[in-house]
Amino acid sequence: MTTPDYFGVDTALQAFYTALEKADLAAMQALWVSSSRAAVCIHPGGPALVGTQAILESWQAIFSSGPGLAVRFDTLNRHMRAQEVICLVRERLYPLGETYSPDGGHEVLATNVLTLTAAGEWRGHHGPM
Repeated sequence: MTTPDYFGVDTALQAFYTALEKADLAAMQALWVSSSRAAVCIHPGGPALVGTQAILESWQAIFSSGPGLAVRFDTLNRHMRAQEVICLVRERLYPLGETYSPDGGHEVLATNVLTLTAAGEWRGHHGPM
C-alpha cells in the first residue's frame, strides 16, 4: 500500500478555499464526504453541524449573497495517519474590496480533517472544510 502524498492534500485545501472565495456550492459539495454522520463542520462561532446535508445547507446560506471574501491560507501543521490527515491552517479573510496585506484581514485558525476515498481523492469530513 502506498502512502498518499501531501500534494493531494494541498490541492484539496486550495480547492476548498477557491470554492469559498467564489461562493461555489457545487465545488464545495464535491469536497465533502457524503455521510449523514461522519461529516462535521464548525463555522467560527457556530454550532457543530453533523452530516453532509446540514453542512451544505450552511454553505448555501453563507453563499446566498454571492462572493464576499478573498482568502489566503497557510498550512501550519499536518498529521497523517492511515487514510486521514489533520491540517492546522491559518486563514486570513479579506472582505472584497479590502486591500491585501500580509498582516491584514481577519485571522482564523482552523483544523481541517480530510479522508482519502477509495478513488484516491481527499474529502473533508471535519472542520470548516
